[in-house]
Amino acid sequence: MTCRECNSHFCWLCLSLISGYEDLERHACNKFDPRDMFNAKERDEFFLSRYEASAEGEVYAKKGLDSFLKHTADIDCGADDDIRAMAKVFECLITSRSFLKNSFIIAWSWQKDDVTDESSSVRKEIFEAHQATLIAFTENLQELVEKKEDYIDLDTLNFYSCALELYIERMVDFISRCRTMRSQE
Repeated sequence: MTCRECNSHFCWLCLSLISGYEDLERHACNKFDPRDMFNAKERDEFFLSRYEASAEGEVYAKKGLDSFLKHTADIDCGADDDIRAMAKVFECLITSRSFLKNSFIIAWSWQKDDVTDESSSVRKEIFEAHQATLIAFTENLQELVEKKEDYIDLDTLNFYSCALELYIERMVDFISRCRTMRSQE
């Protein structure tokens, strides 16, 4: 996300400052790290804060779409295809933020489970890696949408939108396969 006051980039989940794409790719605040002492209340609060931050991100994306549609309704630029394409990008951000919000419920339930066998532990690590990648792609798209430039590169925005949609589909498939494997254990 980008602060409208000072133009600083930050993670919408943990509010850490991020200087650019290289920081974003290394940044992973979606994993709960119990350190040496496991505290169920701290774990629950961690996942609840991530869920709430994701919900706020979803509301922010919805407001962005509303603002965009209101702004474009006020002008007649004759670029209806571009307007529809940008609206689709905003809708993709909303979907991604909503999925991320709900993914923290899944992460919480998997973290809550006693992960004693190696396959469950590996599945949880893979899920967290997928979740972190989805966060990074979502943040990249959000940053591109928020750029204050006269020229908007719709091809790049469409690439990120398609990538997000495909990644969400893959995560849903992964979650389904994990549920199937867990029920067979």
